[in-house]
Amino acid sequence: MRVAYCNDCKKQFQIEPKEEKLEEEKLENDVTRFYFKCPHCDKEYTSYYSNVLIRKKQEKMNNLNKKFLSERDLQPQKALKTYKQIKKLKKEIGQDMDKLQKRIESPDK
Repeated sequence: MRVAYCNDCKKQFQIEPKEEKLEEEKLENDVTRFYFKCPHCDKEYTSYYSNVLIRKKQEKMNNLNKKFLSERDLQPQKALKTYKQIKKLKKEIGQDMDKLQKRIESPDK
């Protein structure tokens, strides 16, 4: 259970994740916004945006995490290599999310 404080009304609340599909002309298809809302004043906070490319990379990272867990005790060298792949992919996903957010939230859309 994650708790947040609203920047507007200054009240504490439990985060209830929500998502919505974005349908804007200038965006590629299948962009989803993940967010939460203050139940006291309805202020919305965007967590991140996702598209097909990001979701594919997230799926690949989930598979690498499973592989790492199966390797870490019996094959430490393989596990280290897998860990490095996970770290690199996590960075890529973060960069992709940042780029998508800037594109969506830029005022000159």
